[in-house]
Amino acid sequence: MLSRYYYAAKENNADVVVRVTSDCPLIDSEVSENIIQYYLDNRELYDYVSNTIERTYPRGLDTEIFSFKALEKAFFEAKSDRDREHVTPYIWDNPKTYKLFHYKNSKDYSQYRWTLDTDEDFNLISVIYNHLYLNSGNKFNMEDVLDLYKKYPKLGEINKDVKQKEVGRK
Repeated sequence: MLSRYYYAAKENNADVVVRVTSDCPLIDSEVSENIIQYYLDNRELYDYVSNTIERTYPRGLDTEIFSFKALEKAFFEAKSDRDREHVTPYIWDNPKTYKLFHYKNSKDYSQYRWTLDTDEDFNLISVIYNHLYLNSGNKFNMEDVLDLYKKYPKLGEINKDVKQKEVGRK
């Protein structure tokens, strides 16, 4: 996976890489845009900006932004299978090498799981889409989903027992 990102970025002369994953179907473009803008406004200060390391956003709104230079360095220096298989652990495991910024929400919503890894996750996301997608002009964001949780507190029961598979730390 690291090599796939590296070669795609290199082939397209990318200066900045934005990483969102396909298992996050509820990704909020406003959240991602804010994180991207923060990186662009501070790119001379940081190599990597993300809302994934110190979580305050729901799991499933994951956005990572990093320079091609940081990606290239990771590509050439990462040696472990774990660091070669995954895109960014080498970067966030080396805070003395890379300048990291943990983008945080003003309120902690990390208890919510809106990612798609299990049947339970699929069931939850289906319920959310059935309530919001058709009723919102096909556009909804994190606040809309949080409002749905307030209206239907049992939503959190659907996937509450799912444990996230960890990439693992060094």
